[in-house]
Amino acid sequence: MRWLVEVVENWLFRVFERRSKNCGRPRIERRVRLLYLILSDMPEAKLICDKVCPWCGRRFRGRGYLRLHLNSPRNGMIYGCEVMYSSFLNEVCRRYKLLKNVIRMSKDFRKGKYYIRYNNNRYNSRVYFNTLDEAYQYVKQHPELLNEVVVW
Repeated sequence: MRWLVEVVENWLFRVFERRSKNCGRPRIERRVRLLYLILSDMPEAKLICDKVCPWCGRRFRGRGYLRLHLNSPRNGMIYGCEVMYSSFLNEVCRRYKLLKNVIRMSKDFRKGKYYIRYNNNRYNSRVYFNTLDEAYQYVKQHPELLNEVVVW
């Protein structure tokens, strides 16, 4: 789970961005695309990217100052922002692990690149999607599927 927290913090604070050779957009690794989709939907992540503490509303000059504010206790005391930030990281990791078990890559690309497998009464059903974003949006719109998902 530690690597997952590091990836989340790197995305939030833009510690490094690898640029692809073809264009100026940052290259996203395949295993963290789902994590980036989860983070882009969370309002706290958007505020952190804008250098604003989502819990106390304080604005910072740089991301490093905000990172210090969220990670380090002051005078040996732990304040609300540190606790809320750690619970935010835990929630992101929990959502990622849950969705990673739900959305799978397909071996048959004619039907779709990604699929969700779930129990439907007497037989197992699969719903296919062309992109990971489509699969993520489908799971967001149908949260009841998370209870019916077949996990291997």
